[in-house]
Amino acid sequence: MFQASMRSPNMEPFKQQKVEDFYDIGEELGSGQFAIVKKCREKSTGLEYAAKFIKKRQSRASRRGVSREEIEREVSILRQV
Repeated sequence: MFQASMRSPNMEPFKQQKVEDFYDIGEELGSGQFAIVKKCREKSTGLEYAAKFIKKRQSRASRRGVSREEIEREVSILRQV
């Protein structure tokens, strides 16, 4: 699910709608320690994409998942590709 939250100056706010409202989620293309890449098709256009689903850390004390800052860095990198 997209999530509304505070943002850094260069980030758009997260949306509260479910990603499944806009995309058909397909097969897994790859995975790592904190993320899974899946094939997706945009419902409105039929265009296909690879989407990266990142496991967000639930609290600052948690060692599992990725912090918001790390997610923002990842988004910044992916936007340059």
